[in-house]
Amino acid sequence: MANERKNSTRETKRRHTRAKPDVKVYYTHAMLLYGTKKEKEEQEQILQRFPNCALVNPSKLERPEDDGMEFYKNILARCDSLVFSRLVGRVTAGVGIEIKHALSLGKPVYELRSAKLFRVKKPVKHLSREETRELFELLHYDGLQPNDS
Repeated sequence: MANERKNSTRETKRRHTRAKPDVKVYYTHAMLLYGTKKEKEEQEQILQRFPNCALVNPSKLERPEDDGMEFYKNILARCDSLVFSRLVGRVTAGVGIEIKHALSLGKPVYELRSAKLFRVKKPVKHLSREETRELFELLHYDGLQPNDS
């Protein structure tokens, strides 16, 4: 009877241990993708690679208006790794800043491309804020959908 209780307690501890996220993964992507089908698909792809992770999605966070990128950098600092995606083949300004920050902290960085993750060890070329705004305007003007990227 005592052995049964010990085994039961061990199994309960194992189940609870497995339920805890192994890592926190910060998912950075263009704001134009926030709330889209593409965003949901990318999240699912990340969760396939990191099935027991806590996925931190900046589109779900409310940041103070006057804090700029510092809010996101502080959240990123508490994560274990970063996964990013491109918008029509380009890295937008905020995503580029977050990639550079994660690398400076020594965190693993991965690019999500074609439903696969590729390790990135150096900062990537990214658009400026102005170029990012122009791209967003162009995509809206041309009627392109983020899901097409």
